[in-house]
Amino acid sequence: INNDSILKSKIKIFDHHIGNMFANQYSFATIIDTDEEGIKQSGTSLYYEHLLKTYDNKHLKKKAVRSFVDLIRSFDTWEWTKTNNLDAKKITNLFDIYGHEYFEEHYLKFLKENDTFYFDDKELFLLETEQIRIDTYVKEKKDKIIPVSLLDYNAGIVFSSKYRSELGDRLAKHFKDKYDFIVLIDLERSISYKGIKNVDLNQISQVFGGKGHINSSGSPLPIDLQEQIIKIIFGDKITINNYNDF
Repeated sequence: INNDSILKSKIKIFDHHIGNMFANQYSFATIIDTDEEGIKQSGTSLYYEHLLKTYDNKHLKKKAVRSFVDLIRSFDTWEWTKTNNLDAKKITNLFDIYGHEYFEEHYLKFLKENDTFYFDDKELFLLETEQIRIDTYVKEKKDKIIPVSLLDYNAGIVFSSKYRSELGDRLAKHFKDKYDFIVLIDLERSISYKGIKNVDLNQISQVFGGKGHINSSGSPLPIDLQEQIIKIIFGDKITINNYNDF
């Protein structure tokens, strides 16, 4: 898409990753890491401000909606760790518990019916139970971290498919005197990088086809990774067939 495309009036892009700042040259893109007031932004908060400016909707102006958006922004920018805003972590944990579809359905209804944002007793119980699972998971992963030298840096690699944001942050704090950054590999999704020392992880991830922020970034998995793993496990005893053969 370019500025002359007819799609520019139909498509809007909102993002906060510094690796995508180049897109601000296009009229349909809004890429802001930190606003004029020094507040870290997220895709959700940027899109919300766009909706407020574009539509006169009573629900958008509700305190509950503003609080909901700010909790997501606070977690996404990791601001909550500095302000100790635990509600930001709770809303993210509920997303993991509920799953995308139910989370969306639940909060569309909740935000229409309530003027203030809160967690009910059932949710607080679920969150308490989930935190126990998270603590156990983090403890297990601390013992399974793999020390490596990566691009002349000391890094710790851990394989993880759950709780990657909190896991990365807690591992970074635990190993702050040992590693320069943490690498979290999810064999079904992608690779995440969590900063510890003064290392530009946006540049690190770009080496591997990714992008992101200075202290937190990501890169994709190799396209043929699953086939490589299968061959490593089964060696010359296996032949990977073409899907079209069946």
